[in-house]
Amino acid sequence: MIYPFDHNKLVSMVLGGILRKPRHIAWLESLVAPMVGIYNKFLSEQSRLNVEVNANSQTMLLEWLLNNRFDSTQRRIFITNNQAASPLINAYLKKENQPRLNAYRKGEGPKVVIGTKTETNITDFYVNIPAALSGQQVPLSRLTSKYKLAGKTFVIIIN
Repeated sequence: MIYPFDHNKLVSMVLGGILRKPRHIAWLESLVAPMVGIYNKFLSEQSRLNVEVNANSQTMLLEWLLNNRFDSTQRRIFITNNQAASPLINAYLKKENQPRLNAYRKGEGPKVVIGTKTETNITDFYVNIPAALSGQQVPLSRLTSKYKLAGKTFVIIIN
């Protein structure tokens, strides 16, 4: 344990040898009792927060965190990547010496959408949840937003 705390030892250390009488010990233990409750609450929160601190945006860990929070028994929440999204093509200035972006006539070349990532509505991944958890969409969305990579977009799909 990282934060050891023995309240009985604290009480006996505070009192000198002459003052260690049952009445004085009981009085100091009554003063320390609220601190013991706060300490126990701290330990319970510490274990929960350690789990959240160790989580990151990796798909496996994000699924694990979502399942632990919202569906701990059946673990039906899973994340899928958007395979249908076409990759974005970057247009560069001539002085950057990058490959040229070819222009095609309608129907000839690959489909190119001009705009930013948010304007093209490309979703990076989907969070699939069961219908029983449809009422939990807002907290699930908040938790996913907290741990996803910046700039990545997601959509919650109810199965």
